[in-house]
Amino acid sequence: MKKHTKTAKKETKKSAKTNETLEKNYMSTVKRVALDAKAPSKKSMRLPRTKTPKTTDAAKKDDGVARTAEDLVIIDKDEKKDGKMSGLDAAAKVLTETGTAMNCGDIVKTALDKGYWTTNGKTPAATIYAAIIREIAVKGSAARFAKADRGMFKINQ
Repeated sequence: MKKHTKTAKKETKKSAKTNETLEKNYMSTVKRVALDAKAPSKKSMRLPRTKTPKTTDAAKKDDGVARTAEDLVIIDKDEKKDGKMSGLDAAAKVLTETGTAMNCGDIVKTALDKGYWTTNGKTPAATIYAAIIREIAVKGSAARFAKADRGMFKINQ
């Protein structure tokens, strides 16, 4: 009878260890799955887009309160201290003088030839294009520019 009890005890110890091992493996799997479920993916780590109204630096007044694009009235910018105007101001002046739709390459060439604007950039036409598109997107119908055709802009009446 003693042999039987020793064998039974060994088997119970084995089965207990096996059960314990299985339980540990199960728990680690459960924890891993739970952690994976809780772990944010790369996409969810991005900040969500908010539906706040867009504001621009031009829309901010001296009191520091940001104004929305709808509340924005076209603000005349002061010329720079050296007497030169910004690229957007130069583009607006060129389009006003010509009265026709132009592409950004022609706008930049005319502005540089007339001395309205100077730049050391490698792609000034791309810079002006991006700035015009950004102004149209932010200000909407209050923008100084309007798209006439693909790659062509005119002054907004």
